[in-house]
Amino acid sequence: MNDTEILELLRKNYDISMDSIIFNRKGGCVSYIVNSSNEKCFLKIIDNAFLNAAIQSIDIQRYLIKNDFPVPKIINTNDNTPYFIYENQLFVLYEYIDGVEPNLDENAEEIGELVGKLHKLMSSYSSELTTHNKEFFVDRYIDILRTKHYPDEKLNEYIEIGNSLWDSVEDLPYEFCHGDLHRGNLLKTKDNKIYMLDFDTSCFAPQLFDIAVMCDTTDYFNFDKNEFQHTTDIFNRFMSEYSKYDEIDFTTNQFYDFISLRHFQLQATIVEIYGLDCIDEEFIDKQLEWIKQWRKQYD
Repeated sequence: MNDTEILELLRKNYDISMDSIIFNRKGGCVSYIVNSSNEKCFLKIIDNAFLNAAIQSIDIQRYLIKNDFPVPKIINTNDNTPYFIYENQLFVLYEYIDGVEPNLDENAEEIGELVGKLHKLMSSYSSELTTHNKEFFVDRYIDILRTKHYPDEKLNEYIEIGNSLWDSVEDLPYEFCHGDLHRGNLLKTKDNKIYMLDFDTSCFAPQLFDIAVMCDTTDYFNFDKNEFQHTTDIFNRFMSEYSKYDEIDFTTNQFYDFISLRHFQLQATIVEIYGLDCIDEEFIDKQLEWIKQWRKQYD
């Protein structure tokens, strides 16, 4: 579908004068900036394979909007619905938030407060969420390595580490998780308000996962032992405000373990999106070494 066809669909479904669209990015969905004579909007187009997750995300955002949590407002269609579906694709239009990714070194406390408020508020959300357990965090990646015929000796090392990491966190309580709570899913405006974006991967899982993803300041690809202390400092500042809004019982080592688990989880997600050939044995080896070096910092 080209830009002209998308614009025509939008004009048909919304009572907004739309002049042009500009491609933004492509991942689990395709997004655009929509321009009109007096305002901007943000458009997401989600493929059929992700429809259920997208509809759940919209329901969560409407719940948060109703409760005055800072997320972009959804613009209703002419039929007063929050989205429309065309040729098995879901179209949802948001208000445009003019902001930048916040600096974690400058805003750790503010972000901790925001996430604490999110988790507290979502404890009253009544709709069922997808549960993410060991299969999601560990086993998906192990299955991918088997499919790629990763050498048994190194595969067994991955399995041993994955089992050990999961043993560490498996008894944590399950609650609402954003599921992809990195700084790229936050926007800070000129008036210093921070908005939260993209609830497409929201799930029922240990909330420590959200905290670990947000506070992790390491380079995902290249291990640097100095980043251990930086991540720890950010985590402590984040939790100083988070804990005022939501209580969560865990150990610091469990926080560090979830950063290791993030490498299992994210690698599996990347392969599911981009295919088996997007990583090779050298890259997988490097990730294994990263996890081993990270664990040495606190074991």
